[in-house]
Amino acid sequence: MAEMNRPELPKLSGSDWKLLEVVAQVLCSFEQPSQSLCADTSPTLGEVVPFHNFLLDDLEGFLGMRDSEEEGRESQPSSMHVRG
Repeated sequence: MAEMNRPELPKLSGSDWKLLEVVAQVLCSFEQPSQSLCADTSPTLGEVVPFHNFLLDDLEGFLGMRDSEEEGRESQPSSMHVRG
C-alpha cells in the first residue's frame, strides 16, 4: 500500500510551547469533573453544582481573579500548577 503524503507540520516556537502548556493547565481542571459527570447516566444538580463551583474557583485562581491576585497562575503556589 502506498504511503500517503502528509503535509509537514509547522515548527513550534518557544512561545508556542509555553502557550500549549497554559492550555494544558486549564484543560486539566476539566478532566476529573468531566469524567465523573460523563460516567453517570443522569447527573443531578447536586452533583453538577459542586463541579461548577470547583471549576469557577480553579479558573479564577488561574486568571488571578481570586483574593485580589494580580499575577494569575504565576502567583499560585507550585501545588496549584498542572495537576496530574
